[in-house]
Amino acid sequence: MAFRSSSLAGILCLFTFLGSSFSQTSPSAPALSFSPRWSLELQDYQSLNRIVQGGGSYVAYSGWAMAGSMGKVNLGISQDGCAWANKELAGTSPGGPGGMGQYVVGYGGNDWLVALSSGSLAAGLRIFRSSDAGETWNELIDVSFSDSFSGWPSEPLVYAQGAWFLSSGSSIYASSDRGSTWTRRPSFWSPSSPSITLIGQANDVLFARGNVGTLFYSTDGAFSWTQASMPSGIASILDVAHGNGIYVAVTSGGGVLSSSDHGANWTLRVT
Repeated sequence: MAFRSSSLAGILCLFTFLGSSFSQTSPSAPALSFSPRWSLELQDYQSLNRIVQGGGSYVAYSGWAMAGSMGKVNLGISQDGCAWANKELAGTSPGGPGGMGQYVVGYGGNDWLVALSSGSLAAGLRIFRSSDAGETWNELIDVSFSDSFSGWPSEPLVYAQGAWFLSSGSSIYASSDRGSTWTRRPSFWSPSSPSITLIGQANDVLFARGNVGTLFYSTDGAFSWTQASMPSGIASILDVAHGNGIYVAVTSGGGVLSSSDHGANWTLRVT
């Protein structure tokens, strides 16, 4: 699960939904009331705007680290969505005048990973791992890439088919040893889309978007991709989820699509 917002001054308790107060007046519909009341549990974080859930924990983060005293990677960790603790990853300030770093967080295979690119586009990638629900984090030593990693890691950092996957631009990298060794997957090209961007996984199937309205999926660890059959005229695919045997995708234009055949064929449900 991932949650994105333009900015959060704090994290709201995810499960404390206590009541209602919204009035609706319509001659053709009964009055409704809705008034969510949430408890604010975490304050004074720097623009937290993402949440990932896994292994019984929630990790909230901003995705950016700036140079200076506030520049380190700070994570909000919670076991229940209500009580939160701050975890600062030591030695993660980009450093240098104007330094900036981008990082992504993911969960899978009983591990949490943070992938951080800091300082410059050519600085490479640092990997931090936690195997105790985010309580302690260790930087992996001698992280290696089959091709040198340059640029910044892009959302999302996902675990599927027994491996980790992350991307930078149109390049997709995979690790099957808990983040220590990363191999660049074959470059992608098709007549309908010269490149693809990883957008996530659902039910252990990897998904990537291509040109506007195109979606690709992989069941072999991103070695090959198959183009899904999509309705014409839809906007870019943003995310895919799975539940109760159905895949659901959302678009940048507010559309919702569903698939019942592992993402091969999609039907527009909400325009």
